[in-house]
Amino acid sequence: MALTRMNGPTLPSTVSLSIWRLYATSPLAIVGVAATGVILGAFYGLGPVYAGASGLSVSDTAGFMTAVILGGVALQWPLGRLSDRFDRRTVIVATTAGAAISALVLSLTVPTGLGLALGTLFGGASFALYPLCVAHANDQLAPAERISATGGLVLVYSLGAAVGPLVVSAAMTVLGPQGLFQVVAILAVSVFGFGMWRRWVGDAVPAEMQQAYQPLPRTTAVATKLVTIVPAEDDTGQD
Repeated sequence: MALTRMNGPTLPSTVSLSIWRLYATSPLAIVGVAATGVILGAFYGLGPVYAGASGLSVSDTAGFMTAVILGGVALQWPLGRLSDRFDRRTVIVATTAGAAISALVLSLTVPTGLGLALGTLFGGASFALYPLCVAHANDQLAPAERISATGGLVLVYSLGAAVGPLVVSAAMTVLGPQGLFQVVAILAVSVFGFGMWRRWVGDAVPAEMQQAYQPLPRTTAVATKLVTIVPAEDDTGQD
């Protein structure tokens, strides 16, 4: 890319959006993204520790981690499609319920057999929560605000991912390996309750104003700038 002779694309104008203003605009998005950061940061860092301490071999630990990640890949599309057709807050609440239930059961069982299926459900719910929250925030923002909002959401997620392993490792020291999913279940239940409250006090975004769901990597907001650029026609009139 550094050696190309083509000019860089012209980035669209943006509006700065603080974290506090973003929270005022979409409280559920901020809370959901923060909780997702804690959950996934803790799982990536301590998931293998949990599996090993639960008696799994190295190969079984790898299988459990694979099941969780594959669940995250498999369920993003159907959950995203549902969120495009219904109130996105309802889908977020249902997703956190799935994460809470699977995490609670995983905290009571060894992650083999049924535990692999629960791990798949946990991965599908927890991995989809971030892009669902981003889509919910974008539904309530002007186009010029979305790039700044994406940067703020990435920052909130990153802070949660940094705190998650510290908090959960302390819980696992006291409660044993099951402490990982016990903390995850508590967080998911908290987001579930907050989402139910937001559905009660806030109005739903009209279906025609909802943006199409996009699976998102939890990465720099610069990627969003590139995605939102509409290619201009060249001198031949072709795109």
